[in-house]
Amino acid sequence: MSRGIRFRKLPLKSKMSEILKEIQDGEFTKEWEKSITKLKFKMIKYFATKTKINKLEKQVRKSLKLKEYDIYEEEAPTEEEFAKLERISDELQLFEQYYE
Repeated sequence: MSRGIRFRKLPLKSKMSEILKEIQDGEFTKEWEKSITKLKFKMIKYFATKTKINKLEKQVRKSLKLKEYDIYEEEAPTEEEFAKLERISDELQLFEQYYE
């Protein structure tokens, strides 16, 4: 989920190579060991609820009378949480722009 935003534009090969390098050199692990990560993940999940596919899935489940659930469902971030996110605000703006 944290890397998915990079796949919205083609070509994908260079993006996938870049992400693989981040995993191999430990950058991905270091990122997710930071104390702000839990809040960052909450924000990413919140933006994921705004995707078209997520909204479509809800409509299909309702139409088919299937149990409605959302594995990404997340409360909207509070003002206090937004204030804590200055360090990663540029990264989160990408998600916000993509999911609007």
